[in-house]
Amino acid sequence: TPNFNSQYPQQSLSLIFHLFLFFNLGKEKAFMDKQLLEVHPQELKFILEVQKQSSCSIQLTNNKLHYVAFKVKTTDARKYCVRPNKGIINPLSNCKVTFTMQAQKMAPPDMKCKDKFLIQSTIVPIEANLHEDMTSTYNLFEKNGNKNNIEERKLSTILVKASAASSTIEALSVGVSNQSKDKQIEELKLKITQLDQKLHEVSSFIQLYSISYSSCDLIKSHKIVHHCDYNGAFGALS
Repeated sequence: TPNFNSQYPQQSLSLIFHLFLFFNLGKEKAFMDKQLLEVHPQELKFILEVQKQSSCSIQLTNNKLHYVAFKVKTTDARKYCVRPNKGIINPLSNCKVTFTMQAQKMAPPDMKCKDKFLIQSTIVPIEANLHEDMTSTYNLFEKNGNKNNIEERKLSTILVKASAASSTIEALSVGVSNQSKDKQIEELKLKITQLDQKLHEVSSFIQLYSISYSSCDLIKSHKIVHHCDYNGAFGALS
């Protein structure tokens, strides 16, 4: 008798995992939960500089206990490159998606962009092989009968002038620089305080040493006087 677990270990583990969700969380909770993915940020900001590409990123977070497949669509596929534009996110994991806008010959007069992005997501079926049968998983977004199980999130696009972005970065840099200077001043004050303490300790040690040295000199001179008196007395007796 063929052993399903030995022939299809990945499918078996996936099946057990999903059955656990099914019986412990309920069918509706396990397979039709809303907000499959958290998207941050929910808008795309491109720094527009003529004749140069511009990129920005978002993070897709799967806070659920399911494998979630996603796919990114755009209204202008020739203008943008999205990497990755589809994938499967493990339970309690996240994925970074980078959007690159191709170099533009000129900026729009009003700096407004009507381009939109759509992020589709759905729970991966229990029978899917996550390592081999990727095509059938991504085809879930193409099937009309699966639309009720697909979550969609729209992202708007914002264009930012390069000069404005540079000013913002410069302002942030100045703020960081001021904070660094304040920190350096505080560290310098602390070092001065520590140095004063050390100097006080050294001064106290020198003072104590001077007293001890004076005492030693006094004792030595006292011994010498007695020694001289003894010699003198000895000479007189002789």
